[in-house]
Amino acid sequence: MLFRIEGVTSAECPSCHRLFCAQCKVPWHGGINCQEFQQQKLKCFMYNVPNYDEKNKKGKAAITSIETETSCRQSPKSFCGICYDFIPENDIVRGSGTCNHPFCANCISNHVAEQLSRSIMEFNCPNPRCFEELKPQHLHPILPQEVIVRWESERLVLHCPVI
Repeated sequence: MLFRIEGVTSAECPSCHRLFCAQCKVPWHGGINCQEFQQQKLKCFMYNVPNYDEKNKKGKAAITSIETETSCRQSPKSFCGICYDFIPENDIVRGSGTCNHPFCANCISNHVAEQLSRSIMEFNCPNPRCFEELKPQHLHPILPQEVIVRWESERLVLHCPVI
């Protein structure tokens, strides 16, 4: 159990002993304060959503001045929706054909492996607001071969819904 203490942002998880930001509720973002982190996160979000309109929070014409400021635009990075870290674009995997949510290859690999270990063979994008199903063919380049084989073969098995 952690207690909120005014002004303290860095905390250590009592279970895994990793540092995280208690204010932002993400892994520790060393080197920048919470306000800078939130601004950078928003800018990367805007860069990853086509035609994002910051004022209306909807997909319309993007604001050019913000796009030119965006650190993600200057050095292509995306914001992983699982580990909440800024990842170089070449290490990013998109959810599926229609879902475009960015995740780092390591996080999405772990997500798939965890689902398979719990015998869940059909699952959605890890973004809680997205219900797009992940398919093996979208993740072939980053998943270990044994995970792909298990995923594809288990999807063909029909399980009794009563048990």
